[in-house]
Amino acid sequence: MPPRPAGRVFQYLSPSRRPPPSPLPEIPAGGDALASDADADSVYRIVTAAPTPSAMESALSAAAVPLSAPLLDLVLRRFRFAHGDPLRALSLLSLAADRCGVTPSPFALDTALYVLGRARRFSHMWDLVHSCRRLCPDAITPRTAMVVLGRVAKVCSVRETVSSFRRLSRLFRGREGGAESGDLFNALLRTLCQEKSMSDARNVYHAHKYEFQVNRQTLNILLSGWKSSEDAEAFFAEMRELGISPDLVTYNSLIDCHCKNRGVEKAYNLLDEMRASEIAPDVITYTSLIGGLGLVGQPDKARDLLKEMRELGCHPDVAAYNATIRNFVIAKRLGDAFALMDEMASKGLMPNATTYNLFFRLCHRHGKVAEALELWGDMVKHGFGSFTLVSDVLFDLLCDEGRLEEAERYTMHPLVLRRTGSSAFRCNGCRYRCDACGFDLHKFCVTR
Repeated sequence: MPPRPAGRVFQYLSPSRRPPPSPLPEIPAGGDALASDADADSVYRIVTAAPTPSAMESALSAAAVPLSAPLLDLVLRRFRFAHGDPLRALSLLSLAADRCGVTPSPFALDTALYVLGRARRFSHMWDLVHSCRRLCPDAITPRTAMVVLGRVAKVCSVRETVSSFRRLSRLFRGREGGAESGDLFNALLRTLCQEKSMSDARNVYHAHKYEFQVNRQTLNILLSGWKSSEDAEAFFAEMRELGISPDLVTYNSLIDCHCKNRGVEKAYNLLDEMRASEIAPDVITYTSLIGGLGLVGQPDKARDLLKEMRELGCHPDVAAYNATIRNFVIAKRLGDAFALMDEMASKGLMPNATTYNLFFRLCHRHGKVAEALELWGDMVKHGFGSFTLVSDVLFDLLCDEGRLEEAERYTMHPLVLRRTGSSAFRCNGCRYRCDACGFDLHKFCVTR
């Protein structure tokens, strides 16, 4: 029998009869350092515009851009964020491997798998996985498993996701220096928590936990997303039964769950347990406690916790201040909330869009137009470029209060127009017609 032909990295390009293309430029010595955004833009335009693979090869030869692993990383990144055709991306990978001898990096392969899964090209995705496993096994990593499982779980059932996990497990089995089965099992559970539900992850865990090595990370994954304190405590008890010691992530997950369920006393008991185990709380621990104190109507105690954090050497960040500000906003104590924002600035922490959003919603609820416009001026002064969370709230407030001139000036502000990616206003159907007053901004739209 004749020997089997060498496997190709990608099966999409068949060895069709065609004239040999012009030779592609070789990678110069040290060429890996020459990859640039300009070259990546050029290659991306060529690959997406070429009508056929042979035309793509000819255009790349004429462009004289040497293909390299770093350049492929940049081009594949563009395919992901520009939603380019995944089959063309694989044409490029095949050309780079078969004609130029370039081995794609794990990042490039994972990105190619991601865009294939997003486009539901699952057969091509598995072809690429198997080809790369055969030709460059080190490129298939546990992160690869997360990418594949995440794309499958997005559109397929839990059963099909578990079946894909089994398929990946067989690829990793017996691989020298490869990922342990426990790491792949953790990848499956994390995927189910993110793409399906915590209940699905729990059921799969109990059905398969005796087949794989369960570790602290396994239980932490299952603890991280529960809304029910009872479910979280059940996994915490199982962790102890297995002789696995909890760590900072474990305690943070439990404290956050209790605080969201108004179980602040239980959360403080866990805090004492942490300290007894010589596990120092971090800013995430305290931020969860601050949120829980706000839910039980104790904003002043939450503010005192900020001071306690600093005394213990754990400095509050913007998220911790936002949680404390939110407590005073809920309590309708606007003066205390503004004082905290001033304190943030004195500590060198700049308010973000979430901070302003808290105030805008309070101003909207109580019709405080002057305060809202003052906040807007502060945002403009500090040069914030993203107003998605706040701009609609301010516009609705101005319309509700009959302040149509201010609404018009606000909507035509360059920073608001920047949201549309245009230097002129673009409406979105009837979105910018106020139901309360009938004020219509469609006359300003450049798409009329």
